[in-house]
Amino acid sequence: MKPALKLLESALQQHDVLRNRLIWIQLLVRLGRSDEMRDWLDRVSEDIEGTPIELIALAQLVDRYLSNATKALSLGYRALRTGYGHPRIHLAYALGLIVGGRASSVTMAAPQLIQAGAGVVLINDATGEELHRIIETGPAPAVERDELSPDEPFAKRLLGLRVGDSIAFTKLGVGPQSYRVAEIQTPSLFAFRRTMRQFPTLFPDNPAFGSFTIDESKGDDRFEEMFAMARNRADKGQQLETLYRDGLIPIPMFARLSGADIFEIWENFRQKNGLGLKVAMGVEDEFATGRAGAQAGIAVVDPLCVYAWARMGLSAVIAKLSNRLAIVQSTIDSLRQLVEEREGRRGRKTGTFGYDGERYFFIEMTPEAAAQQLADARSALDLAQSLPLVAAESDQALPEGVAELIADLDPAYHDSLIAALAPRRALLTDDLGLRVIAQAAGAQVCWTQPLAQVALSLQAITHPEYRQIIGALFDANHAFVQFNAADVIGELQDSAWTANDRLRDYARLLTSETLDQTHAAMVMAELLLNSSQIAGIARALIFPNLVFEVAGELGRAEQLRAFMGAARAAAQHIQTRAFNRRLLPPRLMQTTHLTPIDALAVMSARRAEKFVTRFWDALEAAGLKTGD
Repeated sequence: MKPALKLLESALQQHDVLRNRLIWIQLLVRLGRSDEMRDWLDRVSEDIEGTPIELIALAQLVDRYLSNATKALSLGYRALRTGYGHPRIHLAYALGLIVGGRASSVTMAAPQLIQAGAGVVLINDATGEELHRIIETGPAPAVERDELSPDEPFAKRLLGLRVGDSIAFTKLGVGPQSYRVAEIQTPSLFAFRRTMRQFPTLFPDNPAFGSFTIDESKGDDRFEEMFAMARNRADKGQQLETLYRDGLIPIPMFARLSGADIFEIWENFRQKNGLGLKVAMGVEDEFATGRAGAQAGIAVVDPLCVYAWARMGLSAVIAKLSNRLAIVQSTIDSLRQLVEEREGRRGRKTGTFGYDGERYFFIEMTPEAAAQQLADARSALDLAQSLPLVAAESDQALPEGVAELIADLDPAYHDSLIAALAPRRALLTDDLGLRVIAQAAGAQVCWTQPLAQVALSLQAITHPEYRQIIGALFDANHAFVQFNAADVIGELQDSAWTANDRLRDYARLLTSETLDQTHAAMVMAELLLNSSQIAGIARALIFPNLVFEVAGELGRAEQLRAFMGAARAAAQHIQTRAFNRRLLPPRLMQTTHLTPIDALAVMSARRAEKFVTRFWDALEAAGLKTGD
């Protein structure tokens, strides 16, 4: 990054514009040279030229690094007025600067009287009508934004009034009306509340904000507007969830469409059994591709995966694999921003009002929950900062279609994909939709479980650590999680051969209608054969009988007769191979090439059939359920 900074500083000498300065600040932050950046932020004029996006970004930097509320609000207010038609500017101003920033004391400081630049709320006590106006000192005041020019007669009449004073004026077709000054606001507070009022009308397809009024004269119906807003949001959320479940939409794109936080979407999806996190389709070829990606060299991890690892309690295990992992700087930036946003919520009462299809609800964020959220974000940032950094550079350009598709996503996802296109790299993400996009761009891909499978095969992690990972994936509602007989036996041994919730997870997946039944039968056969040798026939029955219990709860018990028949056939196949490995070599040494190998293998097949018949009889005698 130092060469990049040197080139940029040379360019700034020729063309010192805000866009280049923002890149310069980003590089200084990454290099830990924040003093130079703070000096420039302190010197820069509030009248600096720039696009609305650049100005609002500068406002947030001033608020974050200088705590200069007056300067930050001035820049943010300019950005909002010049970019009023863009929802991104409204969201950055309202959420990033006012709600999530440090300028609340200046924002809320009510002026004592109306002066140029002040906002005012006027109430007609006779009708209940509210008027919102601001005496706008900036260029080109706009009526549709409730702005008055200081030269307008009405604005001049407002000057000097205090809260409680009255003003009368004539309204067309109504006659003289008297209004009381109910509130005087700073420009930044007026702009914030105006955004909250107008956002649903300005951007009806953006669900980020909603507003409603409560008319006390309507009795029990006075909350209907609020309820209608909750129902509308619930409907839109359901439509997007259906799109996620039935399609391949990445979570970062889902977040952009819904106006919600990426990490909170992950938290929400993982708690919904009917939805879950769409991580893999579950076919073996897909997992083979993932393992190949994990063996490619270095896996570039996206921010959501880092966050998920930390949330699932896997940081210590992942640390053992850090030589195979890397992140880009913008991933650290994304997680640092998450920490700062959650720090900004401390001490504030927040909650969620919604509708679940049957009833309305309000969930308040407790101080303990807010503290835990902040701790989770810090843990994710710590994990990210412990991983090696790679540059978001590659000789291979993104295909135009892919570049357009991810253009509006968090820069960390774009940068991670660019870095993954370099030789001996892969993109590591637990988001199936994002992996499909990455593969379309020509990148190798993997996700958490194939990474863990490769690490286990290389003895980089132990089998208990591997089972800790797949257990965490189960708990996070990942679909699909792969497991084998050794994983189940390991859990049985850890549980002292008693059924527990993790074994129920294995049983639930083994009875899934989408699971390849041939592979499922092979897992059951290996489990019965191996666990009976380890712990005896009685203990070998614990898991298969649990499978029957879970299948009954899910209404799938009828399917298990064929399944157990397939498991018996698989056991015979396993034993045939075992006898062949032991018996074929000496037989081959005793015969010539004229003797067919198939003829030599017949004895192994017969022995296997007899063995499995006796074994199965013993299992059934001990209580094995077969569906018969």
